[in-house]
Amino acid sequence: MNQEVSHKRYLSLIERKTLLRIYLISSMAPMVLWVCEGWFGIGAPHDRWAQPLFSLVMLGLYAGLKRYPQSLVTTQRIAV
Repeated sequence: MNQEVSHKRYLSLIERKTLLRIYLISSMAPMVLWVCEGWFGIGAPHDRWAQPLFSLVMLGLYAGLKRYPQSLVTTQRIAV
């Protein structure tokens, strides 16, 4: 069985600087929503853990892309 690694080039339509901002905004927005839902007492039970988890994932992608600029396509794949 031949399992060669594919070395194809991929086109990224979003620049690194723009993607960093998207990750930062997408990590902060659920936390603002989480606080507001908690304050008003209207949050669903699964939102108590899902929204902070989503924020941590997006913040991790932000930190990874900030530290390793060559991981642009990889972080985009994870985010999708």
